[in-house]
Amino acid sequence: RLQPWRIVYTPPPGATAPRSQPPQPIEIVLSLRQNPLLRRATVNQLLDLVAITREVSLTTGRVLFAETDRPAVYHILTGEVQIDGDRTAPVVAGPGCTIGLSETLAGVPLGRRSTVTRGGQALCIERDELFDVLTDHVDLLQGLFSGVLSASEPETVAEMPRTAASGATR
Repeated sequence: RLQPWRIVYTPPPGATAPRSQPPQPIEIVLSLRQNPLLRRATVNQLLDLVAITREVSLTTGRVLFAETDRPAVYHILTGEVQIDGDRTAPVVAGPGCTIGLSETLAGVPLGRRSTVTRGGQALCIERDELFDVLTDHVDLLQGLFSGVLSASEPETVAEMPRTAASGATR
């Protein structure tokens, strides 16, 4: 059985604030640092990650990624996406959530489909660009693999199932 926390890192409640303008690089750094796997990353390492991110507009009803798309890391800034898999319950990811890190490190497609349920903005880091940065920061590479493999902080990551009555639960 697939562990939901291996799909989406979800920040604690109140850790993110809604935005109306494009984020500045330092804001992206602070947002990425909320992920437990990036907490020990240096500012220079995070700025190198920011340099390879591309902004993705989230439009309600559009597909963010499909089951067979190339692996990539998605970090939701604003809005919300629902991630559906054949053998797993739907997972909802909102602001501050990071999707696909372990799959991207492993070089495998996410194997799920993600549909935008509330418009907003996300960041995307493609696998090849990620590994280009990680080759310059071996300690960051080791930390990411170590964190993904040990899953030392699953209590900070929650599955957020979709409910028909309330829209989403958190």
